[in-house]
Amino acid sequence: MTQITIGESNTGTINFAGSPPSSLTWGSPGISGTALFDSDVGSYTFGSVGNAVAGPLDGGNFPTSAAQAFSYAAPDGDALSGTVQWSLVKDHSVNPDLIGTMSINSVSGDAAFTTAFHPGDSVPIDLALRFVNPGSPLLDDLAGTNASVATVISSGEIVPSLIPEPATLLAFGVAFAAVWLTRKSRGVYTGRRETV
Repeated sequence: MTQITIGESNTGTINFAGSPPSSLTWGSPGISGTALFDSDVGSYTFGSVGNAVAGPLDGGNFPTSAAQAFSYAAPDGDALSGTVQWSLVKDHSVNPDLIGTMSINSVSGDAAFTTAFHPGDSVPIDLALRFVNPGSPLLDDLAGTNASVATVISSGEIVPSLIPEPATLLAFGVAFAAVWLTRKSRGVYTGRRETV
């Protein structure tokens, strides 16, 4: 399946702080890096987000609710912008995850790109993070303290929706109606049973 594969960030951080007894606050001044669509290398940017609450901790997961702007652009003209709604910080790992969905605002580019992504789609997004300082406490341990840690993006993906865009559904509907009318006018299908 064609997707946007997010590479390691090269600018910015995502910061987490403990909020005892079992929650976190997190935010980012913005973070960016390189991303790939098919063989097209482009760049991504996540906008700022601040003072989002995550928690309380439940089975290694922190429910959260935070919105963050996203954009992707490649030299061949492929471009996408959207708003990510983060819903979960998944932890108990040296590579915690941010999981959410993105509402796509705009898309432009070649046929492969505009076929995969459509304005108005809501598509899944997830990021694997990496601690800036090796040996940092896991986020579920951090939650019980007043300490803080910085992370960067290690990898991630934005997966296209499997549901066809409305224009595609309309085209299928028109084609089906045309075939039905053609068959009916030729007497192939009359909708009635003939008696013998």
